[in-house]
Amino acid sequence: MLCVDLPDFPLKLLGIFSNNSSYPVKMPVKVNSCGLDPALPCYSISERPGRVAVFLETIVIRFMFRLLAYIALSLAIIAAVLDAARSVGASQLTMTSLQESWQSISASSLALAETSIKTHIYPILWDPLMLWILEAPTFVIFALLAFLFYAMGYKRENRAGRFAAR
Repeated sequence: MLCVDLPDFPLKLLGIFSNNSSYPVKMPVKVNSCGLDPALPCYSISERPGRVAVFLETIVIRFMFRLLAYIALSLAIIAAVLDAARSVGASQLTMTSLQESWQSISASSLALAETSIKTHIYPILWDPLMLWILEAPTFVIFALLAFLFYAMGYKRENRAGRFAAR
């Protein structure tokens, strides 16, 4: 167990609150996957400096990937509902491409993305790859992004099982 100086934001994020209002707060943090236990003894951060930082970074990185996955999934659902409403109104299947959606939201940023990819990254990347992605339906692209972000933020279950000896 380590004693960590945590500012206000990680304490609220992890659900740890101090009894007094002085910050930074020294709270013991359990470094394994069992969670946080403030009743454990507290040791100096200089004894094992890297493990708590890695533990907190892992939590924050997984949280950010899951948040991005939920945002992308909500955008995919919104795009699918808009396409469904347009399809019902037109009495035929209508799917909006990512390029049309991006043009309607911000045409200048689409032109900026095109020039920056052509000049700074690699010119051939724009013509076959990015144009193929931009011609795909908006809800498909955001659904794929949601899946990729969720896969990056996913925490695997323990292989030993729930009742196995460890």
